[in-house]
Amino acid sequence: MRTIILILKYYFLLIDVGYGMKDKSLKIIFTGALALTLFGCGGSDSGDNGSQETRFTITASAQDGGTITPSTQQVVMGQTANFMLAAASGYRITSVTGCNGSLNGSNYTTGEVIADCSILASFGPESYIVEAQTSQGGSVEPEGLTVQHGDSAEFTVKPELAYQVSDVQGCNGSLAGNIYTTGAIVSDCKISITFTPLAGGAVLGRYFDNNDGTITDPQRKLMWMRCSFGQTWQNENCTGSAAWASSGYALNLTAFYNDGQYSDWRFPTLEELRSLVFCSSGTPSYWLESDFASQCTGNSSSPTIVGNVFPSTHAGANTYITSTAEGTGSGRLFYHVSFANGVVHGPNQAHGIHWRLVRNTD
Repeated sequence: MRTIILILKYYFLLIDVGYGMKDKSLKIIFTGALALTLFGCGGSDSGDNGSQETRFTITASAQDGGTITPSTQQVVMGQTANFMLAAASGYRITSVTGCNGSLNGSNYTTGEVIADCSILASFGPESYIVEAQTSQGGSVEPEGLTVQHGDSAEFTVKPELAYQVSDVQGCNGSLAGNIYTTGAIVSDCKISITFTPLAGGAVLGRYFDNNDGTITDPQRKLMWMRCSFGQTWQNENCTGSAAWASSGYALNLTAFYNDGQYSDWRFPTLEELRSLVFCSSGTPSYWLESDFASQCTGNSSSPTIVGNVFPSTHAGANTYITSTAEGTGSGRLFYHVSFANGVVHGPNQAHGIHWRLVRNTD
């Protein structure tokens, strides 16, 4: 600043001296000295301060889930600029656009800047892989899922007919019925499901799943409806309410029943229906069979039937009728079975009963 002031003083001094001279030759000398002084200082009498660098403005913005810094930069024409991205917890960088740039990790570098431009950084929830693995004796659906950060996931655990779920671990989840629900997912995780044979293997080989809402008992050569009459087989379960009626009305309904495949469905005999009674405690035994005077005791679960095979079986006051009866005609008295504990009732007129149909396979 002092240099500029001194030059200006010298400039005006030369002017004053020059104009005060009468000799033209001396004026020319002073004028030349003035010009040389201005030229040497990079100036001119027109006030030109020289050329200036051209700069452009880059504006950067970020959507929810992260930041980009700095928010603005001034960049010399033809140069590039760098911006840093940071995703919030549970989020990831999904895209960065603008200024002909490229992303490398969390660093975004523009192309050569030739005009004002803008950058937009986008972020999305982080996603994780949840896998489910099973032992022999069952399956799980689905076997794996991609889950966003903080969400939970559900898996359907499906033991085979003669197996039960003994343990499920992983992903901070809990089992309710046959649905395993994870906790909030914040990283990749695995679920481990263990199945073990029911009753130490007492059910193995007893039933064969026909995958159509029926099962076959190969030892007795019987095919059973898996649902009580009135229910519907849907999504591996029995839905709706079981029908109940008097024995006579139930017999009339069954006489005309046709499921679209077979028309020879019937009431089971007492011995056949009793063969379905299963005491999970093993007391007095797992299968009561023809010991009609016994019932399940101990801590046997109710209904006293293999739930994997015959889901949603009624275990209340209403019993299941058999075709075994005493007497004839309208005076027949029927035997029926309670799946609350496996007790045989009757013979009587059996009002308010349920029924499960069976047919012979040979």
